[in-house]
Amino acid sequence: MTALAVTVALVAGLAIGWLAWKGGPLPEIPYRRFTIATANVGDAKISPDGRHVAYEVLRQGQSVNIWLRDIESDNSREIAELPWSYSSFAWSPKSDAIVFNMGDELTKFSLTSGATVTLCNLETRAVGGLAWSPDGEIIVLSSSSRSQARLFEVLARGGSPRPLFEADTSEQPVRRYAPHFLPSQSGRRALLYTEADEIGANGRIMLWDMAGDERRELVAGIRPAYSPTGHILYQREVGLWALPFSIDSLTVTGESFLIRQGADSASVARDGTLVYRESDDDGPQQLVWKSREGRTLGTIGQPQVRIWGPRISPDGKSIAVHGVDNGNQDIWIHDTARSVKMRLTSDPAQENRAIWSPDGRHI
Repeated sequence: MTALAVTVALVAGLAIGWLAWKGGPLPEIPYRRFTIATANVGDAKISPDGRHVAYEVLRQGQSVNIWLRDIESDNSREIAELPWSYSSFAWSPKSDAIVFNMGDELTKFSLTSGATVTLCNLETRAVGGLAWSPDGEIIVLSSSSRSQARLFEVLARGGSPRPLFEADTSEQPVRRYAPHFLPSQSGRRALLYTEADEIGANGRIMLWDMAGDERRELVAGIRPAYSPTGHILYQREVGLWALPFSIDSLTVTGESFLIRQGADSASVARDGTLVYRESDDDGPQQLVWKSREGRTLGTIGQPQVRIWGPRISPDGKSIAVHGVDNGNQDIWIHDTARSVKMRLTSDPAQENRAIWSPDGRHI
């Protein structure tokens, strides 16, 4: 299995590549880059002031540890251990606090005092994204049920979650997750989020001008993040893409282009510093049998974009993994005797770490 790393680079390099491709002049732009080589990294987000990186480290037993790294000093420290893998976190606009779900509670952690405060109780422990408004007044979260993912808002000082959309009662409800606020323009709030028509479907990036209550689709993809270079960064398959975008008119101004293959989890600071997660290689992955001497004896199942956490069934006929196909991470079953695979879950949240029951009939 490939290890994951968090890489920090100046997103101005994105603009340089775009200008070079268009034949324009290349400006003098400072550049810095380093890697946090940590296995099992989940989401990674840079603080708005560009001074810190918070990132998840996934642990066995479905727990998540949130770590904080100071960019200038290279010091890292653990700030929270979450008892549930379906977690999320977000920075405050002043970069002095982090909000995350501690089980079924929304919790705020202060970087200055180290204190934690419970903001509210949640209807579920599965959270598919958090975003803190630029004015610091509200927090938007995606709360996932078995049938759909809905967006809620909570006052940053605390209070009960309020749904932003009515519950969808159709047979295939619209699922909304991974919210992200655009920088505030003239005091108005604008929210990006991922929307999918059905479970397991490819997502699309939506824009909601909250002042005028206008919603529209921008591009096919998931997990958007705005860059001050004038782009919306997002994930398509296992790759990081950029969509030229005007923050003044809230309109798309050009065609999307690939900026990094094998990367996801984009986050950008106000100074243009980009954090993203990347894997060791960019090609599809395949389960294989190995001898004790390390020789490859044969392949298992079918290739996937990414494969993690293989677990062999008690009878040895199947292998459960959490893998990525069509930009979504789910539990898959690979057949050891035939070149086939089967999707077991299809929620847009990340399912992982499957464990077989002793009789092999349940996961």
